[in-house]
Amino acid sequence: MVSAGGLLAFGLLSLRRTAEDARASALMEARAAAEALAGQLRQALKDPAILEQAGPEEVFAWDAEGRLVLPPEVGWLRAPPPEPDILLSRTARRALRQAEDREFIEGDRPAALQGLVAAVEAVSSPDERSFLLLRAAWCAERGGLTKERDRLLDRIPTETLTEPTLHRSALLLQALRRQRLPESAVVDLPRWPPDTAHAFLARMAAHGVGGLEPLRQQIEDVQGRRRRLRAADDVLRSGAADGAPALASREGFLVLLFPKREGGGRGAVGSPEEAIRWAGLDPQRFRIGDDASSSGGVPAAPLIAVLPRRGNASSPWTDSRWVSLLLLVLAGSFCLGLIFTLRAVRRETEAARVRSEFLTGVTHELKTPLASIRLLAEMLEEGRVPDDARRATYHRLLSGESARLGMLIENVLDLGRMERGERAYTLRTQAVEPAIQEAADLFRPLAERDGLRLDVALADPEFKAVLDRSALVQALLNVLENARKYALEGGNLEIRGRAEKDIYTVLVRDFGPGIPSDERESVFERFRRGAAHQDGSISGVGLGLHLARRLVRDLGGDLRAVAPPDEKGGACFVMTLPRSETHDS
Repeated sequence: MVSAGGLLAFGLLSLRRTAEDARASALMEARAAAEALAGQLRQALKDPAILEQAGPEEVFAWDAEGRLVLPPEVGWLRAPPPEPDILLSRTARRALRQAEDREFIEGDRPAALQGLVAAVEAVSSPDERSFLLLRAAWCAERGGLTKERDRLLDRIPTETLTEPTLHRSALLLQALRRQRLPESAVVDLPRWPPDTAHAFLARMAAHGVGGLEPLRQQIEDVQGRRRRLRAADDVLRSGAADGAPALASREGFLVLLFPKREGGGRGAVGSPEEAIRWAGLDPQRFRIGDDASSSGGVPAAPLIAVLPRRGNASSPWTDSRWVSLLLLVLAGSFCLGLIFTLRAVRRETEAARVRSEFLTGVTHELKTPLASIRLLAEMLEEGRVPDDARRATYHRLLSGESARLGMLIENVLDLGRMERGERAYTLRTQAVEPAIQEAADLFRPLAERDGLRLDVALADPEFKAVLDRSALVQALLNVLENARKYALEGGNLEIRGRAEKDIYTVLVRDFGPGIPSDERESVFERFRRGAAHQDGSISGVGLGLHLARRLVRDLGGDLRAVAPPDEKGGACFVMTLPRSETHDS
């Protein structure tokens, strides 16, 4: 076994050395391939022709002074322009205050509406007129004057519905309910600050205006274009556009700059994946991110590197993970084989020990009743028992020892038949208590010989069950024999029968040392005896209770050890048998 382990270890070390050599060679080949791919990308990104592969929203230009040329649809780059304000005149403010007092304090809505309409004619600013018309339409809406509301809204010039007007008047909600959005506001919406534009769209959606998705997408596109152009503007401000073509990265974007001799130039800005696609390469072959060149990667451009792929090798043995896994599997297989071998040897040793103890125990158990039978027979044959009463006692002892000997032989034979599944039963519906009484009568001479008193108390002679009488007698004799071994000399053995509904319960009790609670189940195992008597202080082979339980369970009942019902100690065994559904005998 030691030599086999040495050979296995030598083979594993050789295999690992070969795998490491193959892995080193494969990594060299993979790194060379990565260098070639990185050089291919770098060369493509330095060629101005790559701008033809970029989309219109990814290409930008700058003037001779280094300032970014903004497309009209972007509107602003660094910060939104300041919002214009509506400065209401004294006349307009007085009209608004009077309208609020008349409507909400005096409760005269028509007078409030009339005052607002009159104020429209009294102001000169178009923005003020639109603002007052919106407030008047709002007042008409609250009063249920839908026609008047629509007439007032129609009077508002479209060009005056600018962003400040729309946001400073709650009457916009009424216009939205009519799904009449001024064209100028739609065109100008993407140029608004992002938070303002999205809030405006949310208010529109809340009031049932449909078809907003194109507007939302237009806002997102403009904002994305702003982010790209801000990255390009940062690179231009850093002076990277002076001289030859340049590559730089800002905020996760890759910026390509191609200056012109006469000043200014063109460039492209996009994500690293987009730049790789402009070069006509597969982004899946590159590693992208701030740590792209770490872990042994080959730098190709800012944010872009190529990692040598172990998969470029021609064999899985180049991957140390597979080699390590194989080594673990081989070592594990060897260890498992060794463990199973040791377990098999230990099982054989244990089986041999059990067979030896079984044969020794059976031999001792058979010799004891045989010696008693021979002694009693010789005394009766030689006439050394002249007293009729003593002869009757000897005859009972002969009968008991013969029954005990038969029980021992039957137990050994039944063990083999049960293991092979050949134990046959003659089942029929019959009374339970006669079988119990028969077992008690057969066992009583043995109990009296040992100075024990067998007390039998049965309850229901009419209770019937489907059983094999001889099997039930044998099971009871085994339980009684176990009780006799452990009962105290001069003590009692009890058999109690009790019928409850459809169950007949037989309790067999002795008053010996008892069974610990943690052993009440294990005593029914084959060749298993109580821990206190495994040293052989009390004869036995550990078969009686095992066979008794199997016999009772084959009859449809059960046998178990329970705690004594009182404080007197001892061992208690409870046997249960179900009532027969028929009563034919």
